[in-house]
Amino acid sequence: MHPEELVFRGPLAGTTKKVNGVEIPVEGALSRNNFRRVWIPAILEAGLARMVTNPETGRREWWPRVSDYRDRFASRLHEGGMSEVDVQYILGHERGGKVTWLYTHRGEQALDNAREVLASGRHLRAVS
Repeated sequence: MHPEELVFRGPLAGTTKKVNGVEIPVEGALSRNNFRRVWIPAILEAGLARMVTNPETGRREWWPRVSDYRDRFASRLHEGGMSEVDVQYILGHERGGKVTWLYTHRGEQALDNAREVLASGRHLRAVS
């Protein structure tokens, strides 16, 4: 993505670096190591932040969690018909299966969609 498209840009976004004597652009996305340094102040400044206890781990953590937004973002991309490999690229995952496992959820119209697909196929029909 172009550095101006990123919500959270890394400190070197939009610059170049030399690799084997050739100048290449720095992609600009924040690394996992830098992200919390930006996320926590951003949610505090926006007035959204609150400290909550995670019911699964019992640990205190900041809410909202960026993973909640990533989850919804990935689901919207899938619902919009974007391929798994493209969603994988946008989210920065190395394996597409992880994207499906983590971020895709059953759609509201899953049963209706399955019936429609089965009814439109040759020699197939939906049975209720």
